[in-house]
Amino acid sequence: MSQEIETEGKTVTIAVENGLKELNLRREDVEVQVLEEGNAGFLGIGSKPARVLIRSKRWTGEEGAKTPERKPAAKREPKSAKPVRPAAKAATRRSPAQALPVDEKKACAEAKRLLEEILRLAGVDEPKITAEWDVEQHRVHAEIESDDSGLLIGKGGRTLESLQFLTTIIVGRKLGVPTAIQVETEGYWKRLEEKVIAEAERAVSQLKENGGVYRFEPMEPSLRRLIHRTLADNPDVETASEGEGSSRKVVVKARRAGPKP
Repeated sequence: MSQEIETEGKTVTIAVENGLKELNLRREDVEVQVLEEGNAGFLGIGSKPARVLIRSKRWTGEEGAKTPERKPAAKREPKSAKPVRPAAKAATRRSPAQALPVDEKKACAEAKRLLEEILRLAGVDEPKITAEWDVEQHRVHAEIESDDSGLLIGKGGRTLESLQFLTTIIVGRKLGVPTAIQVETEGYWKRLEEKVIAEAERAVSQLKENGGVYRFEPMEPSLRRLIHRTLADNPDVETASEGEGSSRKVVVKARRAGPKP
């Protein structure tokens, strides 16, 4: 039976270590989902602890493999002022995107306003910004048209990724609810998403034929969410994330191991 808890820590790594101690499991025995990256404060934004969801792997199936049983929460003496929430409450837990409803119009307006201010301060000449709600991906899609699009993208997309991250953090704080935001220019993210979806389709075909596990390379959080959502309703595979920080990646597992008969 899968065990599942949420833990907090100053960093994602510390939060994971706290959870492993509570479950009495090793890192390779669990899946880790980062609910909140946490931050130390940036541009006036206050510090916030990292928060993760840890669950024992549902597909640990080697012969002789045993998962240590977790002691009932009521029998453990709390060691800190902020006890870890027990697995019994996990059934009512909702994903970060579903935790509170997002005011879609306000989110789009705030993202547009913030991007206009950032680009003005950056000296970007007369950018045209539109922001609309992406119903399929449950996020704000902000499009920037500018003669400086190459500068906005930066080497390897790092500048655009940083702009997107900063906008996501600030708008989420303004609205009081985590809000996914995609900041696009010159079709940069569209091309990446098409490649990721194509790779996900190849992974499914491979796993249906041979079983096993397919691991993607580490990638930006929005692309990981895209894979999870793309494969969420696929009956042949299931997805999870592993690793922390810049090494975090998506893992896809065949529901039925082994090749087709």
